[in-house]
Amino acid sequence: MAHQPPKKEKTMPDYLIAYDIAAPKRLQKIHKRLCEEAIPLQNSTFLYRASPGQFEHLWQELALMSKKIGRAVQQE
Repeated sequence: MAHQPPKKEKTMPDYLIAYDIAAPKRLQKIHKRLCEEAIPLQNSTFLYRASPGQFEHLWQELALMSKKIGRAVQQE
């Protein structure tokens, strides 16, 4: 029987997410959401291990949250 090389485990890519948000409400909501999904490395830097599809979904969710919060802040 021939020697078989070990099978590679499928690993998900790592994404480094960093932001610079000045608006306190927006900052708190985005930070809270990222803490639910990613590993905080520093105050505004997160490590997110996910499939490309999961990353795209989170990225779109964060963009939508940011727009909604921004509109609410402008109306105040």
